[in-house]
Amino acid sequence: WVYNFLDKKSEEERIIYENPDKHGHGFILAPDLKWNGKNLDELYLLAVAHRRDLHSIRDLTPNELPLLENIRDECAKTIEEKYGLKKSQLKMYFHYQPTFYHLHVHIVHVKYEAPGLSCTSVLLDTVIENLKIYSDFYAKVTLPFFRKENDPLYKKFVEAGRV
Repeated sequence: WVYNFLDKKSEEERIIYENPDKHGHGFILAPDLKWNGKNLDELYLLAVAHRRDLHSIRDLTPNELPLLENIRDECAKTIEEKYGLKKSQLKMYFHYQPTFYHLHVHIVHVKYEAPGLSCTSVLLDTVIENLKIYSDFYAKVTLPFFRKENDPLYKKFVEAGRV
């Protein structure tokens, strides 16, 4: 579904903002299906990168800093213009492991306790700073994550003898 969305073959009406940058820094901002579109305390948006070679934070290097900074800055500006929320009222983060393997950033109101936020999230600003310090940080770092026993990814780890 993500490629249909990026190619505007589906859900085009849900797009709040798009940066069509052709140099690898573009993305689409849209509401997550978990948000009702009305209660700002429960704001839940996704910024989905146009690049198809980025699957998770494991793929990020300093080359992607312009993309990440674009997402952070342009989403904050767009959300303030559209919803009146300041950057300080937003949490921007990645899930690790992600729910789908195409790079995307979750953006929620600070009051909203999104599912998985406490045990699977890595803040966007933390990712940016880590990449500025260590270029291969996410290729090498151990990133703990939690999955339920009935999760297909958990089952694959069990089968591989990793749990």
